[in-house]
Amino acid sequence: MRLCQVLFSALFRGLRAAVVVLVTFAGCFMRLQAAAALLLTAGLLISCGDSSLEEISSSRSPEEIYHIAHDYINGYDHEINLEKAVILYSMAAERGYPPAEYMLANMYLTGSMVETDLRRATSLFIRAADHGIVEAQALLGRCLFENTGLQVDQETALKYLIMAAGSDPASMTSLAYMHLTGNHVVKDTGKALALLNRAAEYKDPRALVILASIYINGDFGVQPDHYRGINLLQIAVAQPDNTDALIFFSQVYLEGKGVPQDEIRGLDYLRQAAEKDSPRAQYELGKYYWKKKNDYSKALNWIGKAAENGMLQAQEQLAYLYENGLGINQDLDNAIKWYERAAVRGSESAKYRLAVLLSRHRLDDQDSAGRIRELLGTLEHDAGSGDPVALRKLYYLYASSGRQEDREQAASYMKRIIDLGDMALLTSIARERFTGSVDLYADKPEAFRLMNIAAMAGYAPAQIQLADWYRAGEIRSGGEGDEASDGKDNIHAYVWYSLAADSDGSARSSRRNLRLKKDEIRQANDEILRLRKEIGRKQ
Repeated sequence: MRLCQVLFSALFRGLRAAVVVLVTFAGCFMRLQAAAALLLTAGLLISCGDSSLEEISSSRSPEEIYHIAHDYINGYDHEINLEKAVILYSMAAERGYPPAEYMLANMYLTGSMVETDLRRATSLFIRAADHGIVEAQALLGRCLFENTGLQVDQETALKYLIMAAGSDPASMTSLAYMHLTGNHVVKDTGKALALLNRAAEYKDPRALVILASIYINGDFGVQPDHYRGINLLQIAVAQPDNTDALIFFSQVYLEGKGVPQDEIRGLDYLRQAAEKDSPRAQYELGKYYWKKKNDYSKALNWIGKAAENGMLQAQEQLAYLYENGLGINQDLDNAIKWYERAAVRGSESAKYRLAVLLSRHRLDDQDSAGRIRELLGTLEHDAGSGDPVALRKLYYLYASSGRQEDREQAASYMKRIIDLGDMALLTSIARERFTGSVDLYADKPEAFRLMNIAAMAGYAPAQIQLADWYRAGEIRSGGEGDEASDGKDNIHAYVWYSLAADSDGSARSSRRNLRLKKDEIRQANDEILRLRKEIGRKQ
C-alpha cells in the first residue's frame, strides 16, 4: 500500500513538472493554461504526497486557507506558486468562504490562472453574492445593462442589483435611473430621487450628474432649481471620474442653462473631458467645431480621436469627412476603411455608404461585388417588404453606377417605387434626378418622366413642380427635359398650375402671374380638360 502511494505520488509530481515545463516553454506561465486540469486532480495531488496541501486542508480554517493562497500568489513567506494558490482558493471556496468564492469567480470570468469558464464563474458569483459580497451583487446586477459574459437572466440580475443598491453607490444610481424611466421596475420618481440623493452623498459622479440635470432642466416633473443643479455639477467635476460632469457642464455654458452663456468656458470644459480620453467628449467637441465653427481641421482631429477610441458615430462621421474632403484632401481609401469599421459593428448607414463607395470606386475589384451584396442584405430584405427608404437607397445606388446591368437593376427598383404609389417619394426622387445630388447624377429627361408620373397621379406638389419647370424653360413643350431649352412654355405651365389649383391655393397665385393670350388660354383649357379625364381614369 505504501509502495502504491509512493508510485502515485511520483507519477503526479512528474505530471506537474511536465505541465510547468510546457507552460514555461509556451511563454504563458502567468495564465497557466493547464490549471483546469490541475484543479480536477487537486484531490489526488493532496492524497498522493503533497503534504503541505494536506496539512493546510486539515488544520486551517477557510479564512486562513484563503490568506495562504494569497501569500502563494504574492510570494509572501513562500515562493510564488500559482498552482497551489488556485487549489487553495478552491478549497476555501468549497468550504463556503465568500471572499474566496468571489476571487475564484473573477478568475473563471477573466481567464486569470485558469481556463475561462463562464458557467462556473456565474455560479461562484451567485454564491458570493448570497453570502453578502456587495461587489458580486453589483456585478450580477450590471448584467441588466451590459454584456458581462455571465449567464444571468433579467429577473436574477434585478434581484442582485436591488441587493447591491443597499450599500453600493453605483448600483443605487442604476436602480434610481430605472425607477425614473420605468425600465424593469415600477416608475417611481420619489424612490428614484431618494436613491440618487443617497448615491450623491457618496459623491457618485453619475448620481451627481443625473441629479444636476434633473434640477437644471426640471425633468421628471421636478421644479427647476438652477442653483442646486450647478452646485451638484461643481461637486461632480471635482471627482476623479468626472468626464460626464465636464461634458454636461460644457452644455450648461454653451447653451446658457442657469448661467450666462459662455462659449469659451463651455469649450474649455468639453476640451478637459476630451483630453481625459472620453470618446463622447472628443466626438462632441469635433461636432461643435464642424457644425458651429466650420473648422473642419479641428473637427477632423477630435472626431478622429473618438473614432480611434471605438465610438461608432465618430467612425461614421470620420468616414464622411474623408469621403467629402472636409478638413482634409478627399481620401476614399480612408473613407472606405472607416465605413468598414462601422459596418462591421452593425451600422446600417455605414454599410450603405460603404456599398456606394465600393460600387463607384472599385468596380474592377471582384471581391467588391460580393461584399456589396453582403452589405445590402438588410436593405434588400426591407425593400422586399415594400420599405420606401430601402427602395430609394437601392435605386440611388444602382442608378449612379455606370454599368448597364446596374442601370437595369435601378429601373426595377423604380418600378417597385411607382407601384408602391408613394407620390411624395417619387416627387422627391424626381427633383434629385433633375439637379443631381451626392448619390445621384443629374438626368433631366428621367426627372421629367418621374415627375410626370406623380403629376398624372393627381399629386399637386408634382404638378406645381412641372409647371415651374415649364415656366423656367427647362422642358420643351413635347415633354422632354432639355438643359438648353430655347424658351419658356407658359401654356403648359398654366395647364399644370390649373390642375394643381384644385387642391393647392399657391398654384392659383402662380397661375395669375402668367400672361397668356386668348388663343393660348383656349389651347390650355383644351389640354386641361384632356388631362383631367386621363387623370380621372388613372385614379
